Amino acid sequence: MLIQKLRLYSKSYIHVTEFLAACVLGLLLGAVSIWASPIGVMLVFAGGVFALAATRRHELLLLAYLIFTSTIIDDTYNPSISIGIGKMYLTDVIIFTAFVLIVLRSLSEPDFELIHTPLDFPLIMFWGVTMFSTFLAIFQGNITLNASLGAIRSVGSYLLFFAVTNLVRKERQLDLLWNGMSLFAIFTAFGMIAQYIVGSSVRILPGRVETLNTEGVSFSDITRIIPPGDALIFFVFIVFTVSIMLKARKSSSISTLLSFGLLGLGTLLTYKRHLFIGFGIAVILLFVLLNSRDKVRLLAWAFASTLIITIAVLLISMFPGSKALEFVTASSNRFLSLVSEETYSNPNSSLQWRSFEYQYALPQIASHPLIGMGLDTRYRPFVRGRDYLPGGDFRRFVHNGHVAILLRSGLLGYMFFAWLSVAFIWRGFKYWRDIPDLRAQALVLGLTLTYIGILIGTVVSPIILTANWTPVLGIMFGTNEVIFKNFDVKRLRFDRLSTEAMDG
Repeated sequence: MLIQKLRLYSKSYIHVTEFLAACVLGLLLGAVSIWASPIGVMLVFAGGVFALAATRRHELLLLAYLIFTSTIIDDTYNPSISIGIGKMYLTDVIIFTAFVLIVLRSLSEPDFELIHTPLDFPLIMFWGVTMFSTFLAIFQGNITLNASLGAIRSVGSYLLFFAVTNLVRKERQLDLLWNGMSLFAIFTAFGMIAQYIVGSSVRILPGRVETLNTEGVSFSDITRIIPPGDALIFFVFIVFTVSIMLKARKSSSISTLLSFGLLGLGTLLTYKRHLFIGFGIAVILLFVLLNSRDKVRLLAWAFASTLIITIAVLLISMFPGSKALEFVTASSNRFLSLVSEETYSNPNSSLQWRSFEYQYALPQIASHPLIGMGLDTRYRPFVRGRDYLPGGDFRRFVHNGHVAILLRSGLLGYMFFAWLSVAFIWRGFKYWRDIPDLRAQALVLGLTLTYIGILIGTVVSPIILTANWTPVLGIMFGTNEVIFKNFDVKRLRFDRLSTEAMDG
């Protein structure tokens, strides 16, 4: 009865939300103008205009979320207010608003039905088990609510999946979301190049900006840069590669070549070896999946890229002592360390050094097998010779993301995460060929390959639980499901298989 009245008196939730937003904006402007500067008034006005726009283009909420978590914006610029138990950030308001919009639209619009996908249940259960474990740890006094809020937000960012599947329904919405994320990635890569030029002594980007050190060899003039936007760069770089190979993007256009180069250089400047491996595996799998003609294109690109890099290295080698030559040397050293025996056998190598974490994590997993210890609880003591102060409290940190989930969510939580991961990858490989639109096809395959690289890379870095990666992952999961629904891939796959059977 209540729902019928809501639908009767409100033809669309948009009119209500726009009216309320306009009223709130007017009140805020009036209040702010009393005590704030003109700049403050302008910022409030700009935020109000954005909020009004987001009532019609919901994908703007997702892009706004990414701006504060996964670009070149330091998290200290994420506006917040104190709420007693901690702080409430603008990103919290954004994700809450997205779910409010879903509820309002489902109540007020007869044609708006909640979207259900095969990923819903494992994602909800993974999040639910993790939250239950964490709140149990809080109740038992193993951690405070305030101390766990950061990790709770990180895992909660996976719920952006539901904002994507329920609020991003039209092709133009998906285009704006994808183009916005691509622009953020390219802009982040450009910022990384600028940071590299000025060096590590002048910090212009948040995140890690440091002198490169590879297995004990320090390169004083080489800056390693890991901004919050490294997740977007990696994701967009692989999607760009797939798009070019599938002819979804013109490979001869200047914008494509420039963007591809910036994203590749941005990935390189992180000097994250697990990203290099992830990209390599994605390219190998792409080669296996492509048809004969597209395989030739991929080989041609690989040959051309190798030739260009070889010529550039030969030219640079003519200038000994130059910064460019040191860049080549440092990059080569980083790549070669992937196949160096010392990386895997030397107890002081960065890979082997962190193995001591397993000595403490595995017994804790055995002691808390079902639902784990909860987010951000300490699983080990201070280890002399391994922990260095001041440098942060790493007694909560474990490099292996899979072990981290087992530690925080137990076998039950990891089972649901594995279910979610397998379902996403399986559906990506199953349906990508049935999508008639090349751009959407490339996006689905690119995201699927990206996630495989992420699952492998998280063995040495807990990116599947990291605050700047989880929003991107949630949006990735949702994007594929939106494309599957928009193109009705089940029907298209049935038609294709039926045709092939008849032809056979």
